[in-house]
Amino acid sequence: MGLKTARFLAENGAGQLILLGRKGAGENARETLDFIEQLGTQVRVVQADSGDETAMSELFKQIAADNFRLKGVIHAAGLLTARSLNELDRDCLHQVLAPKVRGAWTLHRLSLDLDLDFFVLYSSVSSVLGTAQQAHYTAANGFLDGLAEYRRGLGLPALSINWGPWQNGGMIDGETARHIADSGFNALSAPAALALFGRLLAAGQTRVAVLDADWPRLKSLYEVRGRQPVLALLGQSASAASVTGSSAVLDALRDLAVRDRFDYLLNRLQEQVGAALRFDSNTLPDPKRGFFDMGMDSLTAVELKGRIETQLHRPLPPSVVFDYPNAEALAAHLLGLLFPDAQPDAPAFAPIEESPSHSRAEIQQLSDAELAALIDDEFTSLTNQG
Repeated sequence: MGLKTARFLAENGAGQLILLGRKGAGENARETLDFIEQLGTQVRVVQADSGDETAMSELFKQIAADNFRLKGVIHAAGLLTARSLNELDRDCLHQVLAPKVRGAWTLHRLSLDLDLDFFVLYSSVSSVLGTAQQAHYTAANGFLDGLAEYRRGLGLPALSINWGPWQNGGMIDGETARHIADSGFNALSAPAALALFGRLLAAGQTRVAVLDADWPRLKSLYEVRGRQPVLALLGQSASAASVTGSSAVLDALRDLAVRDRFDYLLNRLQEQVGAALRFDSNTLPDPKRGFFDMGMDSLTAVELKGRIETQLHRPLPPSVVFDYPNAEALAAHLLGLLFPDAQPDAPAFAPIEESPSHSRAEIQQLSDAELAALIDDEFTSLTNQG
């Protein structure tokens, strides 16, 4: 993303560019740099870590000594690694937080006395919506958003862009790209993203989310645990909008004796759970075993909810698969919704409420308080410079 942005700036008249990175320019980067220089832009490549206070102080002194008038800063550094909460430790947090947090804070401090036209932070949509297995990355981008607001409060230029995924670039590998597509995001092309970037530089805003998405699918996924106010204006979810027509399963349930309905519906649910989890067609999942113990995640939870809605032709709450997390509990709940005046002799199940002990078991060695303290300590160590 940094190189693509540099090329965009050169194509739009930038006379001089200083490109900073922890790694030297590779072959692909060299081609882009040659193209930029052919446009008449002077390019200086510096191999350094933007979070290294000593190295960055020296660079800023060199810039001043060379009478180079620095007019803008774009901080595009970042590292993306997937980790669940129970896998996070101090080293992992530092690895992901440092490039964004320490780098941005160092650039902010060293440029305070400069008359900049812009100070741009490449944040992520993860700090707006959250991303599975990316709590550390979400926190790092949240810091960038907060820093932009802080600078605005000081009367300094600041823009934090919550980018959605880009095509053929950024920190996304093939597997991550497929997961992103399944989540409802459409990757942005670099020309489209950079055209918007150019407009945002002149817009005077502090924080903007830029993304393309299959909005009904994205809403279905992100509201699987409950309503999200940030998505309130997007209308119905994909599954809820498509629930129409008659239901063969519901017709069959109506024709059955009350005592037989539970077993029938349970069997249909087992089939749908097995299909969502890609079980062999001849194998039905254990009706007492939790969906998430069998490998379900938020994506397959959305799929299962959609399958049930299609089969019953009835919209369901976004969190229903989480509230009734095995086939028996879900079957009993659905019968109560479908036939409130004719309860079968089926076991009653209350929604599962996550208790503190459940949370500790789920995240193993880290409680929420311990994790919050760990992140807080890491932010303090990264920003407590001078």
